Amino acid sequence: MPLQTLSKQAGTAFSIVMGVPRDDLQITEGKLKTYEDSSESGEYLNRKFCPTCGSPIMTDSGLIPDLLFIKAGTLDDASSLKPDIQIWGAHQIPLGQLQIDAPKVDGNPPAK
Repeated sequence: MPLQTLSKQAGTAFSIVMGVPRDDLQITEGKLKTYEDSSESGEYLNRKFCPTCGSPIMTDSGLIPDLLFIKAGTLDDASSLKPDIQIWGAHQIPLGQLQIDAPKVDGNPPAK
């Protein structure tokens, strides 16, 4: 994801997301709107957001179609989350460094 796209869509130098298996996620209230975007590789990248307030909720990526990426800030309690990888390190904005013990990769996470 280009630096400009990340900083614009996140509104900050980084975005904390949690990968959730697509089949395990159910939205039980309301409907999300979608902004259709594309990744650096040309795959679809659908950004889902609240149609009322505009808050970003999740990303649906054609590069990893089995997962949906939930914005951690939307969770009622994110205190138990522990980052296990930092992605897109090659596009990191030098405004601040996350002080976490997790490997950093320059682009997308490696396929498992």
